[in-house]
Amino acid sequence: MRGFELTKLTTNNVKTPNSSIEISDWRNMTPLIPPKVYSITSARGVVFVLFKQGTCFAYRQDTQEKLCILNDGVARGIQTLFYNKGNDTVLTVSVSLLDSSIDCRTTSIMFIRHGRPDLGFRILESEQLKWPTYIHFDDINQKIIASSPQDSVYIVKVFDLKTYATLYSVRDVNLRNIKIG
Repeated sequence: MRGFELTKLTTNNVKTPNSSIEISDWRNMTPLIPPKVYSITSARGVVFVLFKQGTCFAYRQDTQEKLCILNDGVARGIQTLFYNKGNDTVLTVSVSLLDSSIDCRTTSIMFIRHGRPDLGFRILESEQLKWPTYIHFDDINQKIIASSPQDSVYIVKVFDLKTYATLYSVRDVNLRNIKIG
């Protein structure tokens, strides 16, 4: 099999030189294909690894210790991760596997360092966001842009990146391009 190496374990669960993981019961070991990394983001001593299937882990940059998982439920896959320098938070955009709803959350780096991503909160709650809504974080202009097709009409809303307040909304049938300057 190409792309990964089978783990070699001794019967007392001590790693051998070519092993990659430790498991508690080596008899039940099944070869797994490692998940594909989608993106890696580093901010304030924390490294975020977002995998293609939507799982996101946070690690300490200096020790590589796993701090937490950012997903707020097993039925939600994180699609986007963004470090907001303006208020030292991480923004995540996740999609529900059950109803395709989109959830945006903000979590303080401090909460993540303490392994408590659950202390973060939802943003853009007033919006009924569903897939295929497009959400873009513009750190230069400090804006969040959300565009979603609804009944053959594009609705674009712009939010402040620091306060998450709605700044303005555009509803247009012929919308082709969005630029913020």
